[in-house]
Amino acid sequence: NGRNGLHTVALNRQLAENPEFFCEALGIVYLPAKKAKQIKKDRLKYPLSEAEELRAQNVWRLLEHWTRVPGTTSNDSFNGVIFKRWVKVVFAKARKMDLIRPARMVLAHVLIHAPADADGFWMPHEVAELMEMRTNVDMLESYRIAKFNSRGVQFVDKGMKKDLASADQCRKMAE
Repeated sequence: NGRNGLHTVALNRQLAENPEFFCEALGIVYLPAKKAKQIKKDRLKYPLSEAEELRAQNVWRLLEHWTRVPGTTSNDSFNGVIFKRWVKVVFAKARKMDLIRPARMVLAHVLIHAPADADGFWMPHEVAELMEMRTNVDMLESYRIAKFNSRGVQFVDKGMKKDLASADQCRKMAE
């Protein structure tokens, strides 16, 4: 309903503007890597109360539907300085929490919503620089999957018009 829509907008903004809030959300949904590895190794179940499970599901939905890119200003323009500052804080905190991989994956998912750069490049240069770093290879893969999935369900087009148009668009973006 409309009331929940307002909450979603506010929470989307909070995720994009408050790196601590984003990391807190990650901590609710994801286990630290070492703990997850140990649980998997020992084939243990990670018990959650009903309330914890519901909370984790709701926060996961919030992260899954998050569209406001960090660095987006109040007038909906993109500020690369703010973006870089947000990423620096998130990555430092996520490393301490042993959640760096989920942080990069979730961030990559929202970056498909990044606007074109002011010079016409198909994404802000700060975003491209972040994803091109060798330490962020998993971000590229998460971005690719999110971008592909954002197309929704596709049906076979015998003339392949949509696919050819999409391929042309991707070639232009890659140039």
